[in-house]
Amino acid sequence: MSKRNVVVTGVSVITSVGVGVDAFWSAVCRGEVGTGKLTRFSPEGLRSDRAGEIKNFDDTKAFRHLDPAPHQRGTRLAMSASRMAVEDAKLSAGSLEGVSERAGVVMGVVVANRPGLEAPYGQGHKQPEGRKPVSLRAHDVALVSEVPASELGLRGPSLVIPTACAAGNSAIGCAMDLIQDGHADLMLAGGVDELSPAMLMMFSLFDAMSTDVVRPFDKNRRGLILSEGAAVLVLEAEEHARARGAHIYGRVLGHGNFADAHDMTHPHPEGLGARLAMASALRESGLSPKDVHYVSAHGTGTPTNDPTEARAIRDLFGSHTDSLPVSSIKSMLGHSQGAASAIESVACLMAMRDGVVPPTVNFTEADPECQALDVVPNQARKHRVQVAMNNAFGFGGNISCVVFGQ
Repeated sequence: MSKRNVVVTGVSVITSVGVGVDAFWSAVCRGEVGTGKLTRFSPEGLRSDRAGEIKNFDDTKAFRHLDPAPHQRGTRLAMSASRMAVEDAKLSAGSLEGVSERAGVVMGVVVANRPGLEAPYGQGHKQPEGRKPVSLRAHDVALVSEVPASELGLRGPSLVIPTACAAGNSAIGCAMDLIQDGHADLMLAGGVDELSPAMLMMFSLFDAMSTDVVRPFDKNRRGLILSEGAAVLVLEAEEHARARGAHIYGRVLGHGNFADAHDMTHPHPEGLGARLAMASALRESGLSPKDVHYVSAHGTGTPTNDPTEARAIRDLFGSHTDSLPVSSIKSMLGHSQGAASAIESVACLMAMRDGVVPPTVNFTEADPECQALDVVPNQARKHRVQVAMNNAFGFGGNISCVVFGQ
């Protein structure tokens, strides 16, 4: 059956290095580090006091009809990123109304709105005297898609995908499928997450947190730093986008989703799921490994992820790996969980637009276990990018790869 081409016509990012595509991309190309001392809550009991926090951003201004007050930070960030992406796509309320039943929202998350429950329920469900019970509805993960759909009048599919840290890519792949198969003409797709004391404690107990900066693929890497963020892409059927004269950033060529089926927290030592997902994404795109000009790595800076990902890349791309830039912007942003790969998808589109590959910063010494990847150390590089692959790996062996093309 003939499938429709899917294009990207709007993008938005909210990150620890900048809000908005221009601020974000400029900071990333400069190699600016957005992680620092945690201020949103106390780091007491944690092995690291580092985090990537969004600074100086009002996450309530995107609301025009609904009251933002009852909503948790995850919902507010999702709404803000959705509004920004729609405006970037030059979609007005009137134009959205015309396709409302053929337009929807799909968001990827890890924790989303649940961190707000940690404090009130951390003491065995005890409530301070005189305080009203916590509204569980406000912490519903589904609100990160429901609220943007309601605010923007989108009556099509409304979905939340919780495939751990692969969720942003999973959402983009799901939206692509919905459009290709004729179930929608336009979808908002992305990811969102806020900082969570429980998540920080979990990674602290795993001893997987860096105490200074993130060093992906470096011999001296110590671990990741969690951050918060959001990113949304407006995906459209190409004929729909061209009919309204939309600016097109690029095409979503294909995606691959596989599971390691190996361990809840460690990747398969041979990168089995990663290799399968990358190969599947290329196969769906109608491309071979040599057609790829840039890989945005999952690149967490943890001892186990980086060598495994490097091995999977070397196994799939073979000798082409020697001339293939592979970088990790988590070295700057930290790991923004369900939002991470959605943000990195925007970086892929900007790399194609500008012919610039973002760097892997904080890099001092190559690790022989990382298969001699060209990690674009410390400085952005001019490089023609017509096809970019975005890798995202999550706990439970969730793996999702998306391929973008000019």
